[in-house]
Amino acid sequence: EFDQIFMRLKSNDESQDLEAKESFFVDTRVLKSNGTIQTNDSMTDKIIQTVVAFMNQREGGDLLIGIHENKEKKEFDIVGVQDTDLKKYITTEKYKNAINQKLSSTIERSGKTPKLNIINYEGKTLLHIKVNSLPKDRFQNRELVSIKGDCYCRKGDNTLKISASEINDFCRNVLDGFKDDDEE
Repeated sequence: EFDQIFMRLKSNDESQDLEAKESFFVDTRVLKSNGTIQTNDSMTDKIIQTVVAFMNQREGGDLLIGIHENKEKKEFDIVGVQDTDLKKYITTEKYKNAINQKLSSTIERSGKTPKLNIINYEGKTLLHIKVNSLPKDRFQNRELVSIKGDCYCRKGDNTLKISASEINDFCRNVLDGFKDDDEE
């Protein structure tokens, strides 16, 4: 499954339902500049906003951690988390537990927790966060997942905040997608 997701990332870039990050907790810019393992709460919060956005769409999404994006060359490299997040959390089990704790303490009304899979690929340790969509009735009842009352969605490869006035239209659009599926 990872091979397919990574090939999709390499050929199509990040998208509505696919995002890649170098680490979940550790600020890789600080690490590269001075070798210090330092967390970056703002970065982690943005990653969690993406998880929430994936939950708030019909198809869910995949988040790959341990992938470096070279924006100049427009390519992705597998770097793994063994030199970033795992330096802080030591074992993959502690790492997964820390992420689960952060997700469950931050996300409101989530229902189902995203699935975390550790992947060993070409000597690198990566994390695949598989995010499932909300059930159809949550959209019918306008019950989106949120963080501190703020809801998020994906537009292309961007995670955007949904204003309170946009929630009805957003849910209606998602439900229209469910209708398309029902007709097939």
